[in-house]
Amino acid sequence: TERRQARAAADMGVDTKTLRRIGEVHNTSTADHQAVLQRTVKTVREMLVDRGYGAVRAPHTMPELLDRMGEGLVAVRATHESGALVHVYFAGEPKVGVKQLRTWVEASSAESIVIVSVSTEAEEAIGDYVSSVANQRIWRDGACYFCMGYPRLVEIGVVEKILDRLGGGEVRRSEVARMVDRLRARENASLGGVLAKRAWVKTGPNSTSDSVKFEKEPQRRA
Repeated sequence: TERRQARAAADMGVDTKTLRRIGEVHNTSTADHQAVLQRTVKTVREMLVDRGYGAVRAPHTMPELLDRMGEGLVAVRATHESGALVHVYFAGEPKVGVKQLRTWVEASSAESIVIVSVSTEAEEAIGDYVSSVANQRIWRDGACYFCMGYPRLVEIGVVEKILDRLGGGEVRRSEVARMVDRLRARENASLGGVLAKRAWVKTGPNSTSDSVKFEKEPQRRA
């Protein structure tokens, strides 16, 4: 039975090594990747609902989920009560790299992306991707310009790097997240002695882009 399941999954493009590792989450000799995936989809659905997301759309059958994993397509999608969209991807390979993350980000129209993977290296890949995005920042006259439009998690990571570079004081990640949310709403925000506001930045001889300008807050006169 396990061989038939693995063969069928392989036909859908899902790496059999991945399925084996998914099944091993049970940590038993009768590990079953289908049971783990079904439980994971249920957990993801509950997590989204708890965080204010409704109209959760998830695969109804295991073949549908495996097909989406193999094709690298959105497996679960939901809309927040604020109108924000989230896409959930289930990695169909043992490792998730920067190239795969970039593919998902560029293909998704959602404000947030969730990656479900058996690989503990996925978090490292996300960090590498955040760094690659951070390298696209523009620095001029001591200020940093960042063109937003990435998933919220990526933007939080990039803004953390910007604050650190500008000498922002000790800040918590939750504070950075609130700052990103304000900037997404096109509001000005300040944190750790750094002021951020919308501004146009020149990106070429005849082109400009809508971005966020980060700079140290001016010292207040006594």
